[in-house]
Amino acid sequence: MKRKKDPILSQHKILLAAKKEFVKYGFDGARMDRIADKAKVNK
Repeated sequence: MKRKKDPILSQHKILLAAKKEFVKYGFDGARMDRIADKAKVNK
């Protein structure tokens, strides 16, 4: 059975993971792969 996608929840998880990523690594060091992995979403 497929899981339903919740775009609002996904957006929240991505933004939270991105904020942590940018705080830790800065603008030049942030990576989409790590953000997607931490948010548990596809990139």
